[in-house]
Order: sequence, then structure tokens, then C-alpha cells
Amino acid sequence: MDEPEMVLPKHSFCSWLIVQQRLLTQDRLLRMHIVSHNCCYLCGLQEESHDHLFFECAYSQQCRDLISAWCQIQFPVKNSIMWWLKWRNRVVGRKQDIAVILAGLMYWIWVAWNHCRIEGALRRLEYLVQNIRNEACMRLRVIKSQNVKYANWLESIM
Repeated sequence: MDEPEMVLPKHSFCSWLIVQQRLLTQDRLLRMHIVSHNCCYLCGLQEESHDHLFFECAYSQQCRDLISAWCQIQFPVKNSIMWWLKWRNRVVGRKQDIAVILAGLMYWIWVAWNHCRIEGALRRLEYLVQNIRNEACMRLRVIKSQNVKYANWLESIM
């Protein structure tokens, strides 16, 4: 029997949009003639695209580094969502852990982008990290209750 999907549905849907490169990032909005400029809302330094937003942006990199330190998982340096998903599937025994954390990371970076775009204010990294941690721990507790092998790792990051 397959294990149930642990990723929150909103995170899963956002991840799917990212993989399909369907999020309305500045580069897409510019091509649609909705905006007249293309500058990343989060860092304000470079042109924005899916790759920039989730891999190259200094804000996203700092968030990823904080999450990596918290969960003791070294994320790959590759700048490709598809590569990350393939990497996650190769990690033995921790696929669900990584899926939950990675999907949460991508979702909350997108939330921060939207907040900055709409409200004009950048969310503090601590806010994002805390939300990712809370949601991941909530979901991973379900795994822990079903499987003892996750108990030690989960307790170490809580």
C-alpha cells in the first residue's frame, strides 16, 4: 500500500505551477504586456523569472539556507525545479520529509513575492521560516505517528 501524500494541497498545487512555469512572475507579466518593467520584487536587483525567484534571488537563497540549517538537509545547488524533484525522489527513506519541506519552501517564497507585490512590503525571513517549520512539523508528525524510523530526526528539528 502506498503511503499517503503528506504535502499540503496548496503547497502541492503551487509546486505544480512552478514546475509548469505558470506562475505570473514579472517576466511572464512583461510578455503579456501587463507590466512595463521586469525587476524582482524580493531582491530588487535582477530581472525576475521562475529560476531567479526560486534559485538566484538573494532573499530566496537566504530562506533556503535557513531551512537547510533547520532541517539538516543539504539542498542541491542545481538551479532547476525538475532537478530538485528528481533529487528528492532519489533520497532513500526521506522522500516525504523532503517533499513536505521543499513544497513548503517554494509556496512561502511565492507568498512572500505576492505580499511584496501587493502590499509593497517585504516579509521578514524569520516569518517565512517559522511558517515553513510549523506546517512541515504538523505534516511530519503524521508520518512519525505512522512510522517509528522518522521519530529521531523529527525530534531533532522540532
